[in-house]
Amino acid sequence: MQMGFYFNADLCIGCKACVMACKDLHDSPLGISFRRVYQVVWGKWIGEGNVRTPVGVGSYSLSLACAHCERPACLTACPKGAIQKRETGAVWIDYSRCVACRICIRACPYGAIDFNRRAHRPEKCDFCWEQQEKGEAPACAASCPMRCLSVRPLPELIRLAETDPYVSRMEDEGTSPAVFIRQSRNRPPDGEAGTIRSMKEER
Repeated sequence: MQMGFYFNADLCIGCKACVMACKDLHDSPLGISFRRVYQVVWGKWIGEGNVRTPVGVGSYSLSLACAHCERPACLTACPKGAIQKRETGAVWIDYSRCVACRICIRACPYGAIDFNRRAHRPEKCDFCWEQQEKGEAPACAASCPMRCLSVRPLPELIRLAETDPYVSRMEDEGTSPAVFIRQSRNRPPDGEAGTIRSMKEER
């Protein structure tokens, strides 16, 4: 059964334990992170010099990785059939077939695939499929102290999005991403869009 990520932005404290657990498991070098934490910010500071007043300032954290799409663009784009999809929905790279052409990197609409120059190959979140098939949670979800990140059956997540107005699927770029997000109560006022800032220091 296809599984998907469920992220509760209302609980996340932006600690990046999910990022560190993933990097530790995969021994990712500096500059490579399969999971990334972003900060959504809004509002402004008014005034001059050192005396400034916040106006409508707020933020929340957002943890994202490969969306393990139902229709992965990277899979269809790979000329060697190196991108594979398991029954659990895990999209992973078979390095016995990969020729490091980087076509998958360009094909992914979410920027989820990095190129590891040390290993000279594209790399991405593999949904910890080996752990999942042993009944264990992915490293990112298992490490989250707030339990805001989990893996659930896709039909359950779709039903949740249909019944809970605060839960929605990640913005779809034509691939049906298996990522569902519960909005933070601390979010921009209606009509105001927050700015997403990448926390690149953890990569």
